[in-house]
Formats: sequence, C-alpha cells, structure tokens
Amino acid sequence: MWELVQHPGILHVVLDEAALRALCLRFGARWGNLRQLVGLAAAPHGTPRRTCGDDWMLLQDVSWLQSEVTQEVVPVVGSLKRFIHEIAPTYSDMPKNAANLGKLLNGTLKSHGKPVQAFGKHKWRPVHLSLAEARVRLQLAASAVAAAAASAS
Repeated sequence: MWELVQHPGILHVVLDEAALRALCLRFGARWGNLRQLVGLAAAPHGTPRRTCGDDWMLLQDVSWLQSEVTQEVVPVVGSLKRFIHEIAPTYSDMPKNAANLGKLLNGTLKSHGKPVQAFGKHKWRPVHLSLAEARVRLQLAASAVAAAAASAS
C-alpha cells in the first residue's frame, strides 16, 4: 500500500500495482514515473526511487510550510516550479522563487551570510509533520474544498 499525494494536495491510498495503474489511467500520470516513485522500478541516475513524478509524491516525501504568524500549514507537493506558479501567489508573502523556496525547505537559505529560518512577513518556515498529522491536514483541506464546491452549486 502507498499513500500518494497529487498536486496541490490530494491524498490517494493505493493498495497495489493494479490500483496504481488505474490511478495513472484516471489522472494521466506516467506509469513508469509512478512505478519509480513507489519503488517498483529503478529511478534514473542510480537513485533508489523518485521523490516526485508527474507532480505526485509519497506522503512521507511531502514538504510543509507553516506561517509563524497565522499558524497555517501548506503542503509543498510536486515540483517547486509548479508550486511557485500555482500555490505561492495565493499567499502575499510566500517565497516566489523556486531556488529560494528549495533552499528554505532544505535549510540552506542565507541572507547576508546567515541562515534564514523563516521567510516573509508571516514568517513561513519549513516544518515536519508526522504521517498521521499530514493525513489529517490533507483530508481536512479536501473536505473544505468539497464543502465550498457544494455550497457554490
């Protein structure tokens, strides 16, 4: 069983290889990329597996940003470039540069030679969530989107 997260943050529980193939067909993901993502096939360049394939990730590989001001937590799913173009603009002070966001997430962002722990006026910082908390946050977000869509119709 695998817990896959689709951009922008939709959790899918995939029971086996047949279900993985069905997921690929339903959402247009490349079969080879998702097989590499879950470890069923070797990834390119000698890496044990992909951490992102067609903007899908294993739940355990999702990065999270939290605002120290509002306490809001946002998943960073898929490529940083797509996150920067589609998700970051909905937040006025989130990093808008993929290189800076990547450095913030991996702890190497610096300003004036000193490490930067948080970014922007809301002080976005990388946080680690347990798998259980990550599941709950993604499910709550999906429920909120579904409720908003139902009330709009």
